Amino acid sequence: MSSSTGSRRSRVIGVLNRIGTAAALAPIRKAILDPDPMIASAAILSMGERGDDLSLTAILEALESFDLEIRVSAAKVLQHYPAAKVSAAIVKASASEDDDVAVGALDSIVEIVKRGEEAKRPVEAEMPDAVATAYTVARAI
Repeated sequence: MSSSTGSRRSRVIGVLNRIGTAAALAPIRKAILDPDPMIASAAILSMGERGDDLSLTAILEALESFDLEIRVSAAKVLQHYPAAKVSAAIVKASASEDDDVAVGALDSIVEIVKRGEEAKRPVEAEMPDAVATAYTVARAI
């Protein structure tokens, strides 16, 4: 596929996301599994930023993708979900050998911590020093 086709498809995902109806969101959910990493990442970002529960399983699976861009996108959007649903995945991603994935996950941890004590408990249960680690990394970059 040419990059212009991929770029056009990514823009279509953005338009469908802005429309936001169930009929518009259904093809975005399918696109999470697209073989083109640009398309899959755009879909992950669109649905993840919505906190779309119907997409969560596919987003969690995307953390194991062979493609770095897909893994990074998935790690970044976990912050938009309840910590109780994603804490184990965030903690695992924060220990990734891929720095970009780890930083994306740590960013998600920081955003969850900002929600308050109740929100951060599931993350801290998985990784007691998660909050301190996230702040240390945030100060270092």
